[in-house]
Amino acid sequence: MNEKDGDQRVIEDAARLIQRLGLITPAVLYGEAFKPLSWLGSQWVHFLGPMAAPVFGLDRVEAYGHLLEDRGNVERLLARLEALAAEEDATGRRQAPKQVPKQE
Repeated sequence: MNEKDGDQRVIEDAARLIQRLGLITPAVLYGEAFKPLSWLGSQWVHFLGPMAAPVFGLDRVEAYGHLLEDRGNVERLLARLEALAAEEDATGRRQAPKQVPKQE
């Protein structure tokens, strides 16, 4: 698997996760607003990676860090999110966000 295929897989995984959580619109707004800072964000991901790795897995944290380094990948992620939103609108099946169970 080459780097381009790996990036595409990470983009698809991230887009599907954002869709499952019902956060497509906020993610697109945030992504467009902070796209110029994507490289800086990638450096924060690499810096905080050792602390996040036990929760998310080191491979996933590193993949997202590398994804954010290239602004073109951010563009591809935003385009994929917009395509998923268009699919949901066309089919009328917008997913409701997953509810977090309340702890008592």
